[in-house]
Amino acid sequence: ETGECEVEEEILELYKRNGYPTLRSSTHLVKNARKLGCKRDKKQNQRKLPDQMMKETIVKIEPVDSYNQLKTALTDLLAGCGDIIGKFAKNGSYQRRLEYFRVPMTSLTPSDAKAKKRTLKAQKTLSELVVSDEPFMEAFDNFVSDVALPHMKQQLEGSREHIDPCTFYYQRPPTIRIQPGPSTRHVRT
Repeated sequence: ETGECEVEEEILELYKRNGYPTLRSSTHLVKNARKLGCKRDKKQNQRKLPDQMMKETIVKIEPVDSYNQLKTALTDLLAGCGDIIGKFAKNGSYQRRLEYFRVPMTSLTPSDAKAKKRTLKAQKTLSELVVSDEPFMEAFDNFVSDVALPHMKQQLEGSREHIDPCTFYYQRPPTIRIQPGPSTRHVRT
């Protein structure tokens, strides 16, 4: 079995060669995705967000239950996903924590046609698992409605530019991105 130092060196070498590899679920890989609520209402007048909402902000997540439910549901989803997507690394005091999830390099780096096929299969498998996992989708919906939308509504109401009632849309199912660590790279969401 490969030691932790060797794995970290392999990941760092991979970053040098290919940038930051990411395994992601994608709605377009899921059959009949439009039937799952993945559409935009073209009749609505879509406006630009106020400038104050375009700035980076730190959100205090309340209720914490929504966050914990989402984290648990994602951990459970990943625990049952199979070897092509990854597994939780065992450490001294084994805990199923997101930071211990490991994706096999062969699912991240298509170096030839066979590897590319495996990478696409991993992405499709993850995409289908996300869509079909009802507890995860429920936790995601709860997080959006209990945390994200109230925060956005509060920000909009505090804006001088906000006048009319508005409708919120969000991506459902969400895209799950799994990037191997260690990494100093941050992703803006």
